[in-house]
Amino acid sequence: MKVLINAIHTKVGGGLTYLNKVLPYIAADKSLEITLFCHKNYRDQVEIPENVVVKEQEYPDNFFITLIWEQFILPFKGKFDATLNIANYMPLFAKNSIPLLTNTPPPKEKIKGVFEKLYWFFLGVMTRFSVFNAPIVLANGQEIAKLFAKQHLNKVIQAPNGCDLPESVNKTRKKGQILAIGDIYPHKDYSTLIEAFDKLREELDEVSLIIAGRPLNVEEARKIEALIEDKGLGGAVKLVGRLPYEEAMKTLGESELYVSTSRAETYSATVLEAMAYGTPVVVGDFDFQWEVAGRSAVYVPLDKGGDVAAALATAMLGILSNPSIAKSLSRAGLKEAQGKSWEATAKNIIEALKKAGLKPSSSKLEGVVEKQG
Repeated sequence: MKVLINAIHTKVGGGLTYLNKVLPYIAADKSLEITLFCHKNYRDQVEIPENVVVKEQEYPDNFFITLIWEQFILPFKGKFDATLNIANYMPLFAKNSIPLLTNTPPPKEKIKGVFEKLYWFFLGVMTRFSVFNAPIVLANGQEIAKLFAKQHLNKVIQAPNGCDLPESVNKTRKKGQILAIGDIYPHKDYSTLIEAFDKLREELDEVSLIIAGRPLNVEEARKIEALIEDKGLGGAVKLVGRLPYEEAMKTLGESELYVSTSRAETYSATVLEAMAYGTPVVVGDFDFQWEVAGRSAVYVPLDKGGDVAAALATAMLGILSNPSIAKSLSRAGLKEAQGKSWEATAKNIIEALKKAGLKPSSSKLEGVVEKQG
């Protein structure tokens, strides 16, 4: 069976990690002949197994040019039985094309500017149209499936992020080190985290905060930098930019606490990774966080009003000042992370590809799809 993996949107961040983790397992299935399309500028970011054919494409790195190329040129680059798209939407003319729902829009109040509003509107329209047309839909979480495929859940196969369990959990942590990972956007709400950290320092002296993420929203990044300076936290809060994956995992294993104040995530991969490394987790009280962490995290109501920063500071203080609570959360997180492997995720993807490779009109496929409901 000939399979095309459309990775032209896969450049950095979570999408790149996802592809690099599942690709070796997909390529190991000898019944599949894999061809991967990626942009030439980002070829070096993708770890390619020996038995995967790579087609590098070179065109201006522009959203609209990419869209035109994807919709009107990519589908005619070869004959494939199924196409996997590491993106919410897919080339509509590609045979048996499967979208992988990975991109959740931020809350409406966090979307600023005409271009950004148009982008999310367009992405939503294309995603729903793709879901309607696709024989099978892969989703990186239950919440995003409900958002974009509520009327087509019978098509959905879950393929959420997995995690790599370390050989051993680091028992020696950097005292008071708090970590947050995620590119800088308004919906990450790092301002609230910094406000909470400032309050935490009134109770604990030996604490530090690392925020690892690219400053993709320049206005928000400047706002955060100004807040750090205004609070006099320059020596305690570090904005370190993007960390390579291995370094990010090392920092997770060294930290005493992982915190996510994000208001929107598809599937909180870094929360899962923190639990896999035995790092206690504090997150916002949102359904998408419960989906990942279950009862293994401390939840703070970030959108219920009141002094949210104070509530977050109290949650962090409770863990950092109480080793027994931290140890209990560490154990619970490790247990929650067990079994959420990349191999299991890849198996679901392979299952979807093989089902989509059947003719959509066949009764065999219809019966298979109905079982997913």
